[in-house]
Amino acid sequence: MHLLVYLSLGLFLLGAVASSRLSWPCPEPEEIAPCICTSEAGDINMDCSEVQNDEQLSAAFRANFPFTDLNQFTMIKSLSEDKIGVTKLSADTFGNVTFTSFAISHTTLTSVDDLAFSKSFAIMEFLVISYSELTSFPFDILKNCPKLKDLRVFNNQIKHMSNIHSESLEYLQVSHNPDLHFNDDTFQTAPNLKHLLLNKVDLQYIAPDTFAAQEKLEYLDLSMNKITSLVPDSLRFTSPVIGEIKLQNNHIETVEKGFISGLSGDTFLWMQHNRLTELPENVWKTVFDSVTSAASKDLFVFDDNPFRCDCHIKWLISSTTYMDVMGERASCDDGTLLNDATLGDFIIQHCPDRTLRD
Repeated sequence: MHLLVYLSLGLFLLGAVASSRLSWPCPEPEEIAPCICTSEAGDINMDCSEVQNDEQLSAAFRANFPFTDLNQFTMIKSLSEDKIGVTKLSADTFGNVTFTSFAISHTTLTSVDDLAFSKSFAIMEFLVISYSELTSFPFDILKNCPKLKDLRVFNNQIKHMSNIHSESLEYLQVSHNPDLHFNDDTFQTAPNLKHLLLNKVDLQYIAPDTFAAQEKLEYLDLSMNKITSLVPDSLRFTSPVIGEIKLQNNHIETVEKGFISGLSGDTFLWMQHNRLTELPENVWKTVFDSVTSAASKDLFVFDDNPFRCDCHIKWLISSTTYMDVMGERASCDDGTLLNDATLGDFIIQHCPDRTLRD
């Protein structure tokens, strides 16, 4: 009788050890459900895309974690599904578990506590919260995240972005946050930004030198905003690798001399779908000259601007070099393409030579 008891106990213990080994290095599945923990090539990842509410998410991180230094946290639903019902991330949500990256999307999340990611500050490299309902985000935490390179908080309802203090940040996307406000010097203390996306935030004005501190900037997206004019040094760049500047789908009507400088030889400038009626020589000639050494063509895209095609554009259309820089679909307000040979011949024939005026 005693032998049977010992055998039964031994089998039970063996079963428990086997179960533990199957889940190791993750917690027991039932302790973190509906979250799922996986391990591959030494990385431990958590997927909590099936949680229904704040309590379920927090409960998962009260489990017994054999290791607390995890790699990736994921909580994502496709846009065709119902949103994940998590509404807030508090200082206690993730317990003592740390992650190097967070990917959160399509949730009912409205608030993020300043300390929500505090346990991960020292190691966090990537953070995205998108297609959610954030009305604010604690941008001030960036100064405490020395390894954070990529921050994306797009498609939310964030109304204010405080100054970005980060030596590590390379990619920042705050797009699709209607009526987002930020200071003229918001990016001065983020010198290593390479990609900056500020499209569809209802931006109306670009102050001088807003992006001059970014000496490594490659890509700037200011499209789909409400910009009406560009003043001197609005787009002064000090980066030698600036490759793409997107200003399409704004309300730009006036552009002042010196509005842009520092372009590299093959910088693309997207200006289509604006309200420009003129391309004054004293404003634009130096801009065209700054890229004419490049072998690339169609660098400046002006499609769907109602240009007045008269003698004021002779400087442009009489230069094959400048017309190579100009995108081929730019047109007059009557629909005639600027590169139309008949238009060019007519203007060259009937317009006197002009001296460039300041």
